[in-house]
Amino acid sequence: MSDSNKNERKKSTMDNGLNGNNNDNDILKPEETNVLFYDNVIHHRKESTFSDYKLKLDFDGFKNFINILLLISVGRLVLENATKYGFKANPIRWFEVIFYHENHPLLLALLFTNMMALFSLFIERSYVFYLESMGRVSQENLPESSITFAPKSDGQLIHILRFRTCPKEEQIFRTFWLLILFSMMFIPIGLSITYDCNPYLLSILCVWYCIVFFKLYSFHEVNAWWRTAQVYGGCLQPTKETNEKLELYQGETLRSWDPSKLILYPDNLSITNILQFLYLPTNCYQCNFPMKKSRNYTFMFRCLIESVFLTELGCVLIQQWVIVPLEDRHFNLSEITVSQFLSQWTKMSLATITIWLLGFYCIFQSVMNLMAEMLCFADRHFYDDWWNSHTISEFWRRWNLPIHRWLKRHSFIPIINKGYSQFQAAFLIFVFSGIFHEYFVSVPLRRLSVHFFFGMCSQIVLEMVTKNIRSWHLANAVVWCSLILGQPLLILLYYNDVQNSLK
Repeated sequence: MSDSNKNERKKSTMDNGLNGNNNDNDILKPEETNVLFYDNVIHHRKESTFSDYKLKLDFDGFKNFINILLLISVGRLVLENATKYGFKANPIRWFEVIFYHENHPLLLALLFTNMMALFSLFIERSYVFYLESMGRVSQENLPESSITFAPKSDGQLIHILRFRTCPKEEQIFRTFWLLILFSMMFIPIGLSITYDCNPYLLSILCVWYCIVFFKLYSFHEVNAWWRTAQVYGGCLQPTKETNEKLELYQGETLRSWDPSKLILYPDNLSITNILQFLYLPTNCYQCNFPMKKSRNYTFMFRCLIESVFLTELGCVLIQQWVIVPLEDRHFNLSEITVSQFLSQWTKMSLATITIWLLGFYCIFQSVMNLMAEMLCFADRHFYDDWWNSHTISEFWRRWNLPIHRWLKRHSFIPIINKGYSQFQAAFLIFVFSGIFHEYFVSVPLRRLSVHFFFGMCSQIVLEMVTKNIRSWHLANAVVWCSLILGQPLLILLYYNDVQNSLK
């Protein structure tokens, strides 16, 4: 290219730049010009970091900032509490309270749940004996391949008992054991009225009685499914479809089971089976559970240490961060202003969510894994990533899988099968859950305030709100706000009721 052509090109480019008609293709690179550059090229055409939508940003630094900010906030809460009130919690005393004379009835009531489990086994075996005495039991010999889908069969036969029952008898029997289970729930109520028991220990007893109620309900229900041939749909010969139903009800695929170790109804009606199920970290009964062959004692020891430490820490924080500040300020809704109430509410929110998170890890990670390892229970799926939930219903489905599975299996699906819509079924589930949550609180406090009940029912409205939020981050924030602000609000309301009752 001649010198004259180069000069014309430079002039044309400079003129276009002055006229504002330049584009990225027209901009000359420094090496393409003979102009002397006295400094390096610094500026280029580029969008701001937050304005460039094509750029995927990494916010890990902000996550560290939030973690540090949270740590500083918790540290400030600890320092402020210790400076103002001192250390009033006594960790050793929490264990001593268990053995106080006033709390002995609670220990007896705790042991009584074993008798209830054995009584449930007794009435199930009695009903089987009744059917046998009436000649309504027949035996079938089926090849193992028809039960387990074994790829090869050695000709071994599986003995199946068929029961011929009528709906009226089953309904009478069902009503009988339901009355027994519901009457069991009145035992903690009687203890709260008769004895001056520790309310915290009584609350734990109420939770355990609800768990036993769920377990024994599932035990009777699954046995009824076997007995009434609902598993096989009335078929004389199991097919692939009916075996899939059996796998669904059992909760574990039968392809992996050894036919010689497969437990079928009514062989499952044994003391070992019912007591094992009573202490397994699950609420859904099945005849055959996935089990490990050995125990990991190192893991057991770690879970034990975590359980003891976190339980003590939780008790200390409850007394130091919740009880002591409430008693010191003499909280009463009728004597404080709105600003004072909001101040107390927000101050307690950090304490309650911290205690709740510690309690979640202690129960669902440490205690349940400890029980599962001790009993060689192989299903350790106790929770999902509930912290990423973007709807209220998703949170309740993920954070407590043992309860979620029970509600879905024994409440939600039966309600749907009766012709109700999913919204109606979900509404009834929240009402049912609200009754049990109110039971945990009202029985130890010896008063019915229904704050927890209406709090659970309000979750239905909150579910409708979060379900219509398009932004995942905003919906997740609403879920977290319900946890952070809902718990201290309930504590303040119940404490106010207790204070008014003492006047």
